Amino acid sequence: MIPRFRGKWPLPMCLCGVSLSLAVLYLCTYKALGQIPPTYGGYNSAPTVQFSSSSFTVYEGDSAQIQVACSTSGFNLGPVTVNYATSDGTGLAGVDYTATNGTLPFDPNYANWFYVYTLDDPNNTSWVTVNLALSSPTNATLGSPSTATLYVLNPAVCSLP
Repeated sequence: MIPRFRGKWPLPMCLCGVSLSLAVLYLCTYKALGQIPPTYGGYNSAPTVQFSSSSFTVYEGDSAQIQVACSTSGFNLGPVTVNYATSDGTGLAGVDYTATNGTLPFDPNYANWFYVYTLDDPNNTSWVTVNLALSSPTNATLGSPSTATLYVLNPAVCSLP
């Protein structure tokens, strides 16, 4: 036989409602302030953005498609973005590649891409490197790897692995 209650709910049911209300208030407060709570309920509270690999390879004169992944567990608190940029490794901007930077938007659990355009360098005898970096995620955290290397190969000397 199921007990029937009249009037107020029993204490355990009341505490569940209070806990749920506090959880919603906790998350809404952080979202309103534009912040990500560090953890809630033992789950990562923000998506993670990272390069899909720590290295990429392309022939000079071609464009390299650089994949950035977004994975999530826990709560999504709004639109996810991350900034990306290239910088000189052994290769030089304007000589071996075209410098680029920007912001990538994401849907959680999906990937996005940016492109690095390489230039034909007659002085390149084998290969050069370009540094890739992710920074300033919005509604997300940086995963690993957040930096990567692009290898630009001279097709007359090197072959792709």
